[in-house]
Amino acid sequence: MIKDGVTTEAVIGLWFYDRAVKAIDERNYDYAINLLQLSLSIDPGSSRARSLLIVARKKKFQTSNPLRRQIKGIVLMLQGFFFEKLKKWDRVIEKYEYLFSIVPLQAPILPRLGDIYLRKGMIDKAIGVYQMTLILQQDNLYTLLRLTKLLHEQGKTKEAVQHCKKYLKVKPNDFTVGQEFKNLEALIVIDKGKWEDKSSLVEGAIRRQSEEAKVAKETVSKIDVGSCLQAAETFVDQNRWDDAISEYKKVTVAAPDNIAAHQALGELYIRGRWFEEAIEEYEKVVALDPKKKAVLNTLAGLYVRKGDITCAIEKYEKIILLFSKEVPTYRLLGDLYLKKGNIKKAIENYQQVAELDPQHSAIYTIIGDLYLKQEELPKAIGEYKKQMALEPANPILIERLGDLYLKKGELGQAKESYSKAAQIEPANKSIAGKIKEVELRKTDAILKHYELLLKSNPKNEELKKKIARAHQDKLKMRVGVCVEKIKENPGDTSLHLELGKLYQEEGMLDEALVEFQACVNESSLRQMALYSIGACFEKKGMLDMAINRLEAALAAGTGLVDGQTKDILYKLGNISEANGDRERALSFYKKIYETDIAYRDVAKKVESGYL
Repeated sequence: MIKDGVTTEAVIGLWFYDRAVKAIDERNYDYAINLLQLSLSIDPGSSRARSLLIVARKKKFQTSNPLRRQIKGIVLMLQGFFFEKLKKWDRVIEKYEYLFSIVPLQAPILPRLGDIYLRKGMIDKAIGVYQMTLILQQDNLYTLLRLTKLLHEQGKTKEAVQHCKKYLKVKPNDFTVGQEFKNLEALIVIDKGKWEDKSSLVEGAIRRQSEEAKVAKETVSKIDVGSCLQAAETFVDQNRWDDAISEYKKVTVAAPDNIAAHQALGELYIRGRWFEEAIEEYEKVVALDPKKKAVLNTLAGLYVRKGDITCAIEKYEKIILLFSKEVPTYRLLGDLYLKKGNIKKAIENYQQVAELDPQHSAIYTIIGDLYLKQEELPKAIGEYKKQMALEPANPILIERLGDLYLKKGELGQAKESYSKAAQIEPANKSIAGKIKEVELRKTDAILKHYELLLKSNPKNEELKKKIARAHQDKLKMRVGVCVEKIKENPGDTSLHLELGKLYQEEGMLDEALVEFQACVNESSLRQMALYSIGACFEKKGMLDMAINRLEAALAAGTGLVDGQTKDILYKLGNISEANGDRERALSFYKKIYETDIAYRDVAKKVESGYL
């Protein structure tokens, strides 16, 4: 038995609902509709899945031709009437809900949908539909009576009285309803208490086992299959599910190969949230008739709910094998293989989606992302290009292509992509920063080329000048990139530290000090910021202030002589030497010497003090 603690909503959220939301965001409405139909086959009472299905259908048809919508609406209405005659209530609901998602609500049909919700035990949905009917046609007598009865049964006596009163305004001579109105008013005055149905799931299970025991006692020869099936259908219409189960069980005892009985049992077990039993019955159905596509789909959904991904995959693979290739099934298989961590098989199934539906632009992103995860950049770029052919003005996609080109080192292609994205989305500051990053990489490449040439011709003065200019250009670009990053993330103090170092390298000491001082109160950056401030003061010839900041940097450390501490001690030693304080300088150098004799020229400085 699957745990009752796991709610239908949680499972749908994990496997169907969230994927449907994503599919709608991707404008892949057919896939979203398929996902939501699967979730409703597992839990017909899920209101949010049903509501989202209506949204998906609306979005699918909102851009279509009005004539097409009208024709589709007529077809759906006729299908709804047809399934009503067959008493296939789930199909009726499906058709009418589909109808109202693409055409305006119609008062004559809405009460029919409300009645079917009522048959299925979906009371809140029924009330909602009846209330919508009254918005469209406030004097609909049938609906007023229905709401009066339902609201009274739910203990909402005051609301029931209001609807009853509206009915009597239109038909004041209806004696029966008039009497009901008086009874309702009396109930409000007396304020009767309500009986509560206290039957638990355990009690339901006991009743079910009792019915099964009764079936076992009957001999096969005494069971009339036709009568049992008819009785079961009647019980289903009356929402007497336990009784219906008992009748269907009798059928399966007398006729184990009766597919209809096994399938009906599966549907009833789903309604009662007996998912293991539902799986058992549906497995019997597909064993008897392997081409029951709807049952295979439902079974796969049940296995997903159970967490048995392997069995779910097996069912979807059978659907692919037995029936024509379908985009939603391949898409679901891809999702399931991805959940199992089998990226190769996931890609294979997603590629089938792309092959069957080349206009399905979002699938190329999914495949591209998976290739990117596997560090297969050329293949990822290929998939994104396919999507871009369908969405040439998608700035997010174009920027992503630029990122991949940059990662691959194709700077020209990267800049072209970023420039195109910037034209479409000029307010996107990150793209401007990325364009500067490309220019920086280009300058790096030029520098490497010049430095390689200089090795073979070390006396070439013109080449040396070019290298110096390139270094200067690179530094300015790095400053520009860093400034852009700070604009995007003004609270990131590490960027201020980085910018300060660039200004310091460029000789812009005052600008560097501003950036370093902005980092002093950040505990993780404090020591480095104080050290950098001290170094700037040293360059400016303010040695006393330099010593003050460097000593503060020393105090901000951990007490261990690590790399940063050695740099601070060495700098303090140099400044002390410049001040003519040889003894103090040696005290700093010795602290380094004690832990790292190989640090710079500290050994020479310390040892010379003993000569």
